[in-house]
Amino acid sequence: MRPERVFPEIGRILRPGGVFCAYEYFATQTPLWEAEIQWGLVRARKRDLRARLGLDEVTKVWPTTCARLEESGVFRYVRELALHSVERGDGDRLVGFALSEGSLTTLLEAGATEEDVGLDRLRTAAATMRKPVPWWISYRAWVGLT
Repeated sequence: MRPERVFPEIGRILRPGGVFCAYEYFATQTPLWEAEIQWGLVRARKRDLRARLGLDEVTKVWPTTCARLEESGVFRYVRELALHSVERGDGDRLVGFALSEGSLTTLLEAGATEEDVGLDRLRTAAATMRKPVPWWISYRAWVGLT
C-alpha cells in the first residue's frame, strides 16, 4: 500500500469517531522444533531473496508505525498494541500460514521457487505435524481513531 493513496482514502471512508486497525504478525512459535527451524529458515530466505530481487521497495515506503499514522493527519488518536494468542494448528496450517504472507507469494510470483525459499523443507517438516498442537502467535496492531 502506498501511504499517499491509502491515508486520504481512510479519511474519506471513516466517519468521525471511526476506527482503523492495521496489524502484522511478528512471531510464531510451535512446540515442534524441526518445523519451527524450517519456518525460521523460510522467513530468513524470503527476506534475503526479496532484498536481492529488489522487491522490498514498498516496505521502505510503508513501514507501519504510530508516527506514520499520526503524521498522516487522518487520526485524532493512535495507539500501538502488542497482542498474543494461543491457537492450535497442524502442519497443513503452518504451510498455509507461510503461503498467506503476501511477501512470500509476491516472491514466488516474481520467479523464486519453493526450493529457493525453503518451502519444500518446511512442507517435509510440517508433514510430521499430523495432529493440531498449540501455537503461540504474537502480533502488533495499530489503532487509529478518526
